[in-house]
Amino acid sequence: MPDSPSRNSARAADTRPDRVEPRPPAPLAARRATLMRLFPEAVVEGELDWDRLKAAAAPEGDPSPDRYAFTWAGKRQAVRTLHEPAVGALVPQPEQSRCFDDTEHSVVEGENLEVLKLLQPSYAGQAGLIYLDPPYNTGSDFVYPDDFGMPLERYRRLTGQTDAGGRIRTSADLDRPARNSTRSGGYHSAWLSMLYPRLILARQLLREDGLLCVSIDDHEVHHLRLLLNEVFGEDNFLGQVVWQRHAGGGNDSRYFAVDHEYVLVYARERDAVPRLRLPLTEADRAGFTGRDEHFEHLGGFKTKTLRRLRPDDPRPGLRYPIQTPDGSEIEDEWKWEEGRFRRAFEEGRIRFRRDLSGRWQVEYKLYERSEETGEARARVPRSLATDLERNADGRRQLREALGEEPPFPNPKPVGLIRHFLRLCPDPDALVMDFFAGSGTTAQAVMEQNREDGGRRRFLLVQLPEPLDHPEFPTLAALCRERLARVQQRTAPGTHTPAPADGVLPDAGFRAYRLVGSHLRRWEAPASGISAAGYLQQLSLFEDPLVEGWSEVGVLAELALREGLGLCARWERREIASNLIAWRISACRKSRSLVACLAPELRPHHVRALVAALALGSRDHCVCRDSALNDPAATALARACRLTTL
Repeated sequence: MPDSPSRNSARAADTRPDRVEPRPPAPLAARRATLMRLFPEAVVEGELDWDRLKAAAAPEGDPSPDRYAFTWAGKRQAVRTLHEPAVGALVPQPEQSRCFDDTEHSVVEGENLEVLKLLQPSYAGQAGLIYLDPPYNTGSDFVYPDDFGMPLERYRRLTGQTDAGGRIRTSADLDRPARNSTRSGGYHSAWLSMLYPRLILARQLLREDGLLCVSIDDHEVHHLRLLLNEVFGEDNFLGQVVWQRHAGGGNDSRYFAVDHEYVLVYARERDAVPRLRLPLTEADRAGFTGRDEHFEHLGGFKTKTLRRLRPDDPRPGLRYPIQTPDGSEIEDEWKWEEGRFRRAFEEGRIRFRRDLSGRWQVEYKLYERSEETGEARARVPRSLATDLERNADGRRQLREALGEEPPFPNPKPVGLIRHFLRLCPDPDALVMDFFAGSGTTAQAVMEQNREDGGRRRFLLVQLPEPLDHPEFPTLAALCRERLARVQQRTAPGTHTPAPADGVLPDAGFRAYRLVGSHLRRWEAPASGISAAGYLQQLSLFEDPLVEGWSEVGVLAELALREGLGLCARWERREIASNLIAWRISACRKSRSLVACLAPELRPHHVRALVAALALGSRDHCVCRDSALNDPAATALARACRLTTL
């Protein structure tokens, strides 16, 4: 709602407050803005002209129009969803949370496409690892149908709140027929269209050195890899891990007993990712049986040949003669340059032995810890994973957490996800999963933090899919309950001792739920509306907050839009009688926001607010525009950066 002429004239140009837009920017708006900066000649009347952009970027034209492309029915509609701004908001649910005020973990109940859009302002470029176990395309209906309406309305339909016409659904409507059968022409297309926009948003959430790990089976692994190549780029493919999910059984299979699934691993920027390494296993460490004078600070050692076993790939500087104990010389291509060999020889780390044929072999000592850094050695992850936990372990872990047989089939085992957590070198990384299921990723984060002292945070998103269970009516409810029980069972002072460093692990999570925005969106009046009707519609926007708004809901929506995140700290301050303000501070960031939603703010209120909170030019304050008269707005805008609703 624009300011009135009187208000505009009363406010100085340099103190006029910004306005909070009723809808956040579209998720791809930042990309378009970047293109407009790079190619100003392609901007016409403030919009990007794609023909001019193509001419500016490739003036010689496209020499190969018949190039490779991966496409499917519905791809354009899937892309369009990315250009639609989010219309929802995430509201805290303290009663469903655990240690709400003291945690950095979050669990969101909602449709993940809409939630991912809402998370962009706070979490773009923040995630160190995203693990996904999306619904597999087995021919039956999946919960994310090929429907590209408004995501929030789709979410309401999927959760049984309304039908396709927006009407409240009855119990008879809940028995849905299958939509994605193998006879459907959209068998693969619907599944790809569901994943495509979500993967694009996932890439934007990753840090430059972040990893994406996606579990998948044989039905769609080939299509998923093509899809990820398009979203992340072929150069950012790191590996396709074959995971043995179970062993034995399968004798009733007609062709092959399928014992495996896959995990596709991609980087956002391959060159930014350090070498992937895993801690040594007990079997690995058992091989370091040698003992010498370096044992105390380097541990045991084992010997390995110095001979380089790659004759097909000769390297300059690695061929030189080595004198043996009997005075003879061996010239070969070695793993080390000559200077490094001489140093190791002088330090007693070279061994000579004769093999069965009497030839001299040159070996070096490889210690448990690095000679250069003293850090424990690591191993290269393998693409064939046969030594990880299996599906039976996942079912057992969920059963142990809930104390009963779970109503959720085939949860992933905790050990599988911990395997990929160990590949992410940052022990304080943000870990995301927006197909969270029963919450295995969160349990894996908590267990890995307890093992290595890390401060990883999890952010889960799960649709409230209905479950036929009296205690857990939805999968989102089951996920929250699992985490609460696991945290309660492993909290210091119950069954586990407090950590030696005195820093207690994060034993809580904040629960959020997707709802409609609290900010009223301007609706264009219908054609033929009378002047009285138009004035009546304008009057509705004197206060942009929707009917039934809640203070905590508005504050949470503002915090997420302003980049403070879901785990921001909330401090309530009573400035004066009937004058309440909130300072919302981001976790792990030096950013904060002051919000005052009082219905009336006059100059004496502003003076009290500025004094009590010590507001300065670097502070950001949000108030209701309808609460401020001109003198109050001018005074507050001069004291700090003012934004109005």
